[in-house]
Amino acid sequence: MKTSIQFHATNFDFFEFVSEMKNKDYKICGIKLFPGFELKMDFKELKPIDINDMDMIFISKSNIPIADNYKEFIAKQDGNLGITVGKESDGKLFESAMWMFTENDFDPDLKKVMTAFKKRMIRGAWLKSPFNNTKTYFKNHLYSLNAKLAYENGVTICPIAGWNVYELKNEQ
Repeated sequence: MKTSIQFHATNFDFFEFVSEMKNKDYKICGIKLFPGFELKMDFKELKPIDINDMDMIFISKSNIPIADNYKEFIAKQDGNLGITVGKESDGKLFESAMWMFTENDFDPDLKKVMTAFKKRMIRGAWLKSPFNNTKTYFKNHLYSLNAKLAYENGVTICPIAGWNVYELKNEQ
């Protein structure tokens, strides 16, 4: 089974979320994929800017199983909460994803964490093509208040991939 959400959130949003999870005694692990696979297990001195150095963050109720490479590491994350961190740089904020997969049932506590995170998000955004200025409204697109503030201050809101951009505005 698999569940996931996509959204826009800032480094500060992730910093607050990771801090909240640490305070609830969840185990945290970050991974970096480039230039090589690297694990970050120590989150004692975490700062918001450190989030941008991570490609993914994992949260678990128990110790996070580790591995020497990405493929093995991901295979061992059954039941853990994963976050693919959308990068924030050069005046752009890229889309993020939060997900879980399991061979059995989802851990109810981690499922509640994911649901609570989703409930904090604002819904609704326009997706605009920069080539012909056509726009489509997506009523379920999720983003944080900090992402909206970044947008209002001139940050370009980008999807995970592609050249379109989001406008974090109401349907009107």
